[in-house]
Amino acid sequence: MKWTKSLIQTLRESPQDAEIESHKLLVRASLVRKVAGGLYAYLPLGMRVLKKIQEIVREEMDRTGAQEAVLPIMQPAELWRQTGRWDAMGANMFRIKDRAQRDVALSPTAEEEMTEVVKGMVNSYRQLPFTVYQIQWKFRDETRPRFGLMRSKEFLMKDAYSFDKDAEGLDRTYWIMYHAYERVFERCGLKAVPVQADGGDMGDSLTHEFHVLADAGEDGIAWCEHCGYAANQEAAGSMRAARQGEGAEKTVKYLADGKIVAVRVEANRDVNEVKLKRFLGAKTLFATSDAEEAERTVADLALGGEADLVLVKPGDACPHCGRPLAIRRGIEVGQVFKLGTKYSSAFGATYKTDELKEETMVMGCYGIGVSRTMQAVIEQSRDKDGIVWPASVAPYQVVISLLDPGAKEASETAEALEAQLEAAGIDVIVDDREERPGVKFKDADLIGFPVRVVVGMKGLQNGGVEVKRRADDKSKTVIVKPEEAVATIKELLQ
Repeated sequence: MKWTKSLIQTLRESPQDAEIESHKLLVRASLVRKVAGGLYAYLPLGMRVLKKIQEIVREEMDRTGAQEAVLPIMQPAELWRQTGRWDAMGANMFRIKDRAQRDVALSPTAEEEMTEVVKGMVNSYRQLPFTVYQIQWKFRDETRPRFGLMRSKEFLMKDAYSFDKDAEGLDRTYWIMYHAYERVFERCGLKAVPVQADGGDMGDSLTHEFHVLADAGEDGIAWCEHCGYAANQEAAGSMRAARQGEGAEKTVKYLADGKIVAVRVEANRDVNEVKLKRFLGAKTLFATSDAEEAERTVADLALGGEADLVLVKPGDACPHCGRPLAIRRGIEVGQVFKLGTKYSSAFGATYKTDELKEETMVMGCYGIGVSRTMQAVIEQSRDKDGIVWPASVAPYQVVISLLDPGAKEASETAEALEAQLEAAGIDVIVDDREERPGVKFKDADLIGFPVRVVVGMKGLQNGGVEVKRRADDKSKTVIVKPEEAVATIKELLQ
């Protein structure tokens, strides 16, 4: 591919609304362009990365035996009302009406839809277990879209749904998918840490989130450096007991399903709203300053209450080993859930045993934020000059910086090298612009191509071309003969 034939426009300045480095680099490196708040156009370079991540996801899903399908983005409200999530999702759900004034949702996820599809296709235990996945656009009406693709209104997601005969079968499937996720993120060049998490509206059973640890992460991760315990701060516990003696405390009021609840916690603690909602069994929970007297008062463990109702903080004792916890920041890129029978019961998704007894299918759900993963790679793999792409997901693995595009020998050398690399299965772009070398080098570093090859008349007259890996410093640039360049590039990409 020739640069002059590509839709690439790098920027020297960062967009004013970009708050974190990965968001700035997404735009500056010509991967995406903002269309409106929370909505982005994926440009050709960005699409190449997105496709490579998708292919890794597909390969690992297929390796587990999962089967790919695709579901409609528009979902009838009736499916969501069967599980009560039409109301529970609240304003986060995009809702429209068709010409017959029927309510329709733009898919934020697809548990209801997939269960509805599957229930009419399975009748025997012999058909179980199986897992179906899709890579599809999802929509959530974020209150405050921010951080680029990290919190956008439209995003690309891989969501998979497993159907098993019983809890033991689901446990096997869960860990198969868990380990598949480890491979996906490793192949994308990410250091993703699995942490215990809360199921939220998805389900109440076992769940793990996969987080990329980064200062820009929105989620707090309780982390024990001694035993390796890791949990989302919303789900994390600690070794705590009722305090001894008097101490300052505060009361925070909430509307739980429309009823005022007063929550007593120590003055230096924050209420964990996820734990509180679960403890109360509430469908909706909102903080309130209402002056009316509370209909119910609950207290945290430290104040003699029966539940842990506060967020863990640095220095709290690890629930596993008792050592002090640290709080790290994380970017969630994937999550695996044990759903149990929450959705299959609601939709009557059953099967017959070998004794012709009707049983409810047991489900799991597994999501990867494909577009978010692209930005997470940038957040974790960058330097002062730009992105440092892993070869597995780079838009192009090699850039040939042609310094003398008007010189026949240089152009022919670059074209020959391009053909040899493509024949070897290495994707390459030739920077054939009439630009100064410094401009070409800055753009190559900004976009982050893993390997740069410099072809110019001065170098050729001295018998070689320059080859350098993006992640290395300038001292590791090597000069090789043109006929040896492909072998050198292969070694660097490995």
